[in-house]
Amino acid sequence: MLVVVAALGVTGDAAATDHTEEAVVVGLDESGDATLMLTVTFGLTDSEERTDFEEFRADQQRQEALLDRYESRLTVVSEAVNAETNREMRVVDPRLDSRATDDGSVGVVAVTVTWENLAAIDGDRLRLTSPFDDGFASDRTVVVEAPDEYRTVEATPEPAVSDHTATWDADRVLDGFVLTAAPADGAGDTDATSPGFGLLLPVVAALALAILRRTDD
Repeated sequence: MLVVVAALGVTGDAAATDHTEEAVVVGLDESGDATLMLTVTFGLTDSEERTDFEEFRADQQRQEALLDRYESRLTVVSEAVNAETNREMRVVDPRLDSRATDDGSVGVVAVTVTWENLAAIDGDRLRLTSPFDDGFASDRTVVVEAPDEYRTVEATPEPAVSDHTATWDADRVLDGFVLTAAPADGAGDTDATSPGFGLLLPVVAALALAILRRTDD
């Protein structure tokens, strides 16, 4: 089922209320499932961008078509990866949130799916590789949020780390990306592996362009 809501936070996704800059955000939970969110921003002090944002928010049909396309494309990626791993992935629960920041200067559109079994599990550790592990440079910030009581014990390339969150700046080449998170009280070594997602970044980029260019292609 497609869900379109008028304001960020209505769906209960904590990450959606925390990111008001353009980013790809992966929120992990202990089961290996993840919330994958793309945020696209509009400068509301610019009359053209304000118009684009307001027209997008008012067009329910366009939002639903965008969500359907996003879910379909990510499903193709997950199905391709299923052949390379012993865990069954599934993309579910697409949803779209939008709001203006409190000062009215920025409009934020967040498109989110739940990606089941995205991270590999070894004991109580989670291991994730990225859409960018083939050396692609993302044009937006990449954020991985581990569960609250976890910490990052391995990350390549080196991110900025704060509490349970790892961040890579926009336009950074994430060649050989891997992130391992473990409970804060420590855990043993892991040999778990996770497949790469070289197909995912073009999907994310295409979605961002679809929002910004007001197109249903």
